[in-house]
Amino acid sequence: KTDFVGIRGLKRPDLTRSGRKQLVGLKTKDRLTVPEEGGQIVVDPNQPKPMTMLGHVTSAYWSENLGHSIAFALVADGRARLGETLYIP
Repeated sequence: KTDFVGIRGLKRPDLTRSGRKQLVGLKTKDRLTVPEEGGQIVVDPNQPKPMTMLGHVTSAYWSENLGHSIAFALVADGRARLGETLYIP
């Protein structure tokens, strides 16, 4: 749509800036692993401390229907990281 209630707010510079945290879904390499809620997300788990945090896990649960865990996280530039491997140390 070209016009709708709230369009002005969505175009605010702070909502469109690079590096903004975005809500994304997480998929674990091991389908049985359920990430810990609040777990900090990093690019490299071997980086020196203090680590640079990209975001955190907001919710995570086991899905009996899917047969694997499901999780959400707020991650800096989250939608641009599709397919990228991130770590929760």
